[in-house]
Amino acid sequence: MRSRKRAPRVAVVVGLVALSAALAALSAACGGVGGGNDAAQTPTATASRSPGLEEVLIVVPDEDFQQIEYKAVVDALKTAGYPLVIANREGGDSFSGDVAVRSDLTIADADAADYEAVVLIGGPGAAALFDDVDLQRLVRTAAADGKVVAAICLAPVVLARAGVLEGRQGTVWEDEVAALESEGCTVVGAPVVTDGLIVTGNGPEAAEEFAATVVEKLQSRQ
Repeated sequence: MRSRKRAPRVAVVVGLVALSAALAALSAACGGVGGGNDAAQTPTATASRSPGLEEVLIVVPDEDFQQIEYKAVVDALKTAGYPLVIANREGGDSFSGDVAVRSDLTIADADAADYEAVVLIGGPGAAALFDDVDLQRLVRTAAADGKVVAAICLAPVVLARAGVLEGRQGTVWEDEVAALESEGCTVVGAPVVTDGLIVTGNGPEAAEEFAATVVEKLQSRQ
């Protein structure tokens, strides 16, 4: 009789463990903001600004950006000495969970000529930027001018709809593969894909590799 009474307890414990694992996986997905408090802390520079390096523009969704991706990109670029400018659609703060990131300007006010690179952060809020004509014009101009253009998670859809990925290789969060293919992009099953100076990543698990690749591309232009 004791073994029969214990069985439901074991089932409950196993069920709770499975649920916790599922929730953890979801929080790290591109469909979630991810990160938790540790990953969400405002990144700090580990190296001073290097003389002669031009600014990098980071575009963040106004809501529900992916904290893991944001932190990885900011940390990598600051460590490499690049000064950063943050843009979003509406101006003011972008919010993700309990984290707020203050923008320096709106996307509409950004000029590609002012930046060495344009980097788009993903997360569920990036879907609101898919058809933003100002952002499409920004990345299209940057790519045409030979700047580094990068996007991760859902954000490569912006590049695709801007025509930046036509005839190129790229990657994206798995739910948006068809969106890239419909715009003439060859989607590669890799976490991070480079095609010339275009860098794409498929989600938060690729964030550190994506960020490092962006730095490598920037340094290759010096």
